[in-house]
Amino acid sequence: MMASDAQVKEIALLRQYANRLDTFKDVILGGCLVLQHKAENILDNIQRDGSRAKSVHDSCSEDTSDIVRKYEHIVEHYRLTSNNSVLLGSTASDAKQKMREIDNCINDINDKAAQIKALITGLQERTAAYALVIRDMAGKGCEQLTKRCDILEKYKEQQI
Repeated sequence: MMASDAQVKEIALLRQYANRLDTFKDVILGGCLVLQHKAENILDNIQRDGSRAKSVHDSCSEDTSDIVRKYEHIVEHYRLTSNNSVLLGSTASDAKQKMREIDNCINDINDKAAQIKALITGLQERTAAYALVIRDMAGKGCEQLTKRCDILEKYKEQQI
């Protein structure tokens, strides 16, 4: 009778382990889904920030063009010579220089955003692959444990 009690406990333990393995699979898949969702949110934020940066850049570009155009108009309208235009200052060239700096900044932002997107895409791919592997391994493990339990129960029935 003790041997059958031990077998009953062993079968129950294996079934419990199979259930936990199945639960583990679901928890891992849920975690992977959460990671995928967070990655999508980050990508959306990068896209939104990139659009905002482009809008600011476009506005600065328009302002720079207006400054240069008005400056050149004043020089032309009042027929300022190089001696007189010195008194007007270097507003146009300053604006052009600042716009070049803004161009460099926006290019840096775009480069960094592209790098981050590539990293996140790679992480998403690895997370999806991991989820598939875990799902497959846990599913097969659960299946094997369930089969062993069935075999042990049949063996137990033959012993009785």
